[in-house]
Amino acid sequence: MRALALLLTLTTLIGCATAPLAAEAPTVEEADDQVATCKIAKDPLNPLVVEWPGTAKVDLEAVSKRSVVVVSYRGCTLKVLSACSAKGKYQFVDTTPTRDKVAIGSATDLFARLPLGAASLKGELQAGSTLELDYVAVGQHLAGAPGKLTGDCEGATHYVRSMTVGAYSLDAFASAAGAAEASLGSAGAGVGRKEQVRRLRGAGDVDACSKAGSRSTCSAVLQLGLTPLAGAPGAAGEGDLGTASSAGADGPEDGVVSRKAEKQAYKLREGAFQKFNGGDAKGCLADLDRADKLDPTTADEGYAQSFRYMCELLAGKCSQGKARMASWFKRWGGPNGFSPQQATQMAELHSKGKCK
Repeated sequence: MRALALLLTLTTLIGCATAPLAAEAPTVEEADDQVATCKIAKDPLNPLVVEWPGTAKVDLEAVSKRSVVVVSYRGCTLKVLSACSAKGKYQFVDTTPTRDKVAIGSATDLFARLPLGAASLKGELQAGSTLELDYVAVGQHLAGAPGKLTGDCEGATHYVRSMTVGAYSLDAFASAAGAAEASLGSAGAGVGRKEQVRRLRGAGDVDACSKAGSRSTCSAVLQLGLTPLAGAPGAAGEGDLGTASSAGADGPEDGVVSRKAEKQAYKLREGAFQKFNGGDAKGCLADLDRADKLDPTTADEGYAQSFRYMCELLAGKCSQGKARMASWFKRWGGPNGFSPQQATQMAELHSKGKCK
């Protein structure tokens, strides 16, 4: 229950929420457990995977070469189900290199930005270090909704619709206090030999990949785009939602969204996605409209907008759906979004054959 409130109230991190909330968003230090803290991820359906274990990345690459990747995603744990097959293939779309840096100085920042690697990186922050992720995205591998799942698919919750690739480096910077301690500790061993910056992870050449035309070392997977599978229970991003059957038609009073309304709206959007999978475009849009009325503060969130453009395309609202999809790619299509021209091209490509 509390985990969902954390996720929804923190949507202001990406500048989408406009109405005031009933209470300030709690910090991760106040959360009950690891699963709860993972719910504050900035964009849980588009996680960065730079701190993902090497074996997981190998599984991802191997499976993606033969079919659409199916995963089990709960809390801070994302696992590739390598024995599960889903008919489909990925198509690579080249984009203009887009570079960005992310500074992480607190546990709250860590779980919001790098939820999949938070457990292994918490120690760095507790030791007084700050983290900096420097990355550049050069393209995406994209796939449509997969066909029937076959093989051992127990625990499947999502499929990987996109893999953003490029190069990255993740460094730890010692705090002033930490640097001072290191300096004192090195007395007698030579002044100035302390190490203030440590490379924790990295793949490819960020500087080289930032230059157009350079692609030889730019294939590291940076971010995954995930879509829930129909009927998958307990998937990350859902939480303890209760039921939506009691969701009323009234919007928030005085612009303040109650936690009950937040949960009902989220459940309605999940239900809308299930109706989309069942081919019920009208029901899908009706549920989304009810959710937006209950909680307008999250109506412009990435997951809500992606559900809406899919339902619009299914309903035959082609222009409207493509425009919304282009807007989505511009804001959330990669670690730093796409240019307007790239977003339009991606929308045209990704909506092909999907508008009824």
